[in-house]
Amino acid sequence: MTMKRMAIDSNLLLLLIAGATSKRLLAQHKRLRAYTASDFDPLVEFIAESKLIVTPNVLTEVSNLAVYGLHGEWRSNIAHMLSYYVRELIHEEYHESRHVVADHDFIRLGLTDSAWLCLLPPKSLFLTDDLDLYLAALNRNIDACNFTHMREKAGLL
Repeated sequence: MTMKRMAIDSNLLLLLIAGATSKRLLAQHKRLRAYTASDFDPLVEFIAESKLIVTPNVLTEVSNLAVYGLHGEWRSNIAHMLSYYVRELIHEEYHESRHVVADHDFIRLGLTDSAWLCLLPPKSLFLTDDLDLYLAALNRNIDACNFTHMREKAGLL
């Protein structure tokens, strides 16, 4: 059986890494205030049996955000979990930044988001909670899922 490819955006990868570290961390992490521990399990269920795709831009953002405001054991634990995910569970794909900045959505969306739009072929499965990026992906025929919409349907918001 072939695993489906699923591209996952920065905030959701951060939610995944932090929740895998400890669900208690979700309530304490300054960059995850938009989420609760109840959001972690539906995310895990949705991505189950998927080959997770990320970009170097996403990994850089997540690496910086993951340890933001954390100290001691929390900082160490989340860094170890990120390291595990990078080594074992995700696949990194790349589109040169010099091409991304030439994209018409770059000025509006920035490098990380525009890299997704340049990298993903039409009908790719892309999970994000960024409304502007979600709409831009749909506009390019990328099969995008908005996690916020999923949370609303599940009664989590």
